[in-house]
Amino acid sequence: MTCFRALVTAFAGLAGFASFVEAQSNVSVFGPGTISKAESNVFRGQFLPDGQEFWFFRKVREGAEDYRIFVSRRSAGSWTEPVQISFGGPNESEMYPALSPDGQRLVFTSYRAVAGDTSDHPNANLWFVERRGDGWSEPVLMRGASTLDHYESQPWFDSSGALRFSSTTPDWRRQEKR
Repeated sequence: MTCFRALVTAFAGLAGFASFVEAQSNVSVFGPGTISKAESNVFRGQFLPDGQEFWFFRKVREGAEDYRIFVSRRSAGSWTEPVQISFGGPNESEMYPALSPDGQRLVFTSYRAVAGDTSDHPNANLWFVERRGDGWSEPVLMRGASTLDHYESQPWFDSSGALRFSSTTPDWRRQEKR
């Protein structure tokens, strides 16, 4: 029940909360055979405001914490096979894609190495890229949001366009919402 209260609290301020609750009784598989597949989980999906792109992340290698961001586009009434998005960086997990309301900036969490981070395991920090025609800019570390030794994750843009995210301490005892 505590989890449900937290979910209700998190969604209470968002437009469409009533339709969210109503939709829970009408759950169906999304994009069967393309996006939803028995062998691949879909995590943290988000549509562009026009509903023509669906962004999410999934595990790409069993037995490892290896995640990548994918996009599927709506074409002729159905969803295309998801395409893995590469930001040209190292072979590190990229997850939790969050698109700005205009779809021009994508914020994500990555285990990419950060100068000054001396921990044994790279930390999850926030990065962003900006749309450039059909591609994306080089990733930029969000230094003002990322704290070394913390796990920054679950970014999203609220209705005003402000970026929100979670930050967890290295011992996993405390999580703050920013």
